Amino acid sequence: MKATLFDFQYRDIRVSVHWTFILIIIWFFIDNLLTGFNENGWIWSFIMIFSLLASIFVHDLAQALVGTICGIEINGLIIMPIGSLPSLVKRPQRKIYEFLMLAAGPAANLTIAALLMFFLHPYKAYWNEPENIGAAYSGNFIFQLQFINLSLGLLNLLPAFPLDGGRALETLLEKKYDSSRAVKIVNMTSIWVALGVFAAGTIYMQYPLFLVGLFILFTLRIGKYYHPLKNGTAQTST
Repeated sequence: MKATLFDFQYRDIRVSVHWTFILIIIWFFIDNLLTGFNENGWIWSFIMIFSLLASIFVHDLAQALVGTICGIEINGLIIMPIGSLPSLVKRPQRKIYEFLMLAAGPAANLTIAALLMFFLHPYKAYWNEPENIGAAYSGNFIFQLQFINLSLGLLNLLPAFPLDGGRALETLLEKKYDSSRAVKIVNMTSIWVALGVFAAGTIYMQYPLFLVGLFILFTLRIGKYYHPLKNGTAQTST
């Protein structure tokens, strides 16, 4: 199966949009189905998709800035619903640089989520209304934006490919094991994390968690894109 919906070139970086964005479209379709397919719901669904893309852009921009400061060269980028996966020309010798780059994305999203809390009063009331999770309208837009950034930040801390936490775990394991062994350990961890998130979404009827579990399972093999190949190029399909 082709891994990307479409590709384009930005300067010297090949940017690809991963097919799992279809899962987001399915999520919003189900949400509008449950709320009766009203015109206002569709408008706000498109607004929230744009907000998700903007939040992913902030996530990627933070990592790109830190990566540039640390001298990490990127020649490709796969954009996915909960972040992006860069293709590195060469992984840095100092592991701390890679950790800093990976941490920059979640840190940016969590900072935005923390700042948006000051615009939500009373904050707890938004969480007490189940329909606020995943359903957007004019009265809860700021909460939805905060929820998106909070989700992006926290989910990327999970130790699963292709999330930032999974890539950081692999970097940590490489201090003890060779790269091949480290990848196998992270792959197995990713499967268990995906099944756990999938089960939680099913038990508590939280569609976002259900989709995250599917996302991790569907994109597990794409972790190889993160590693530089011997010829300095990267593959974009799984």
